[in-house]
Amino acid sequence: DSRNRRDGRCIDDLGTYNPFVDFSVGTSLNKDKAVDWMKKGAQPSQRVRSLFVKSGILERAEQKK
Repeated sequence: DSRNRRDGRCIDDLGTYNPFVDFSVGTSLNKDKAVDWMKKGAQPSQRVRSLFVKSGILERAEQKK
């Protein structure tokens, strides 16, 4: 269907990121949701992985395993 987005629909929204401002100001991530998805087997892309490292989500997900 041409009305749908090309890459599929979004499953869940984990937050927002604005690369044009400071990381602490331009980032709003739901850490609990992100860790939950990582526990379910989600594999972040390289860009998302770097954001998760900066925000401490990746470390938190590794501790929960």
